[in-house]
Amino acid sequence: MSELTFTLLRLGYLALLVVFVLSAIGVLRRDMRGPKAAGTRARRKAAKQPRTAAPRLRQGAPSRPRRPGRDHRRGSR
Repeated sequence: MSELTFTLLRLGYLALLVVFVLSAIGVLRRDMRGPKAAGTRARRKAAKQPRTAAPRLRQGAPSRPRRPGRDHRRGSR
């Protein structure tokens, strides 16, 4: 192998290594920011849309139906 070919292979390997390191740094930076970056996009989208009233639950109403055949007030099993 000639010296020029060997030098080009080394430079290509170095460029590939630099690309890999920069992509790893980019992934780490995005992970450190967390969901805040994605949340801003969702907040901007929600701010553009008109708000609708959420359905209100009655005071003291159960949030989910109880299973038949079980008495929740007693501690029996």
